[in-house]
Amino acid sequence: MAGPGDGENGYDRIPSPVQGQVDLLQERDFDRLLQVLAPDVVFWFDSGPGPTALHEIVGARAVAREILRTAPRFLPGALSIMVNGAPGVLHGTMAEPLCVLGCTVARGRIAQLHLVADPAKLHR
Repeated sequence: MAGPGDGENGYDRIPSPVQGQVDLLQERDFDRLLQVLAPDVVFWFDSGPGPTALHEIVGARAVAREILRTAPRFLPGALSIMVNGAPGVLHGTMAEPLCVLGCTVARGRIAQLHLVADPAKLHR
C-alpha cells in the first residue's frame, strides 16, 4: 500500500512487526498512544468511491482520539502482515480483506498511518 510521503522526507518504515501497537490499543491508553505518535502525525483514509472516500486527520491528539474510537472493534481480527515490504495490519483475511493499515515512522514515532478500505484496491 503506497501513500503520500511513503519513504520520503526522512521517514523510515516501521522496522519491526506492529504487534506492539496492537497491544497498546487493547489497553486504550490515550496518553501512551500520544507517546508513540509524532505531534504532526497524519492519518489517511481511503474508503473507496464517494465524496468522503479520501480524507485525513492531522495531529497526535486528533489521530489518537480517532484510533481509540474506531480501532478496538477491529483488534480481534487484526493480523500482522507486510504492506509493500513493511509491517502493517490486515483486518479480514488475505482472500477477503476488509481493510489494511500501513505505518511510517520518523524519529522513533509513528508519523503516518494509511488505511485502505476501498474494495477495488484491496482485491488487486
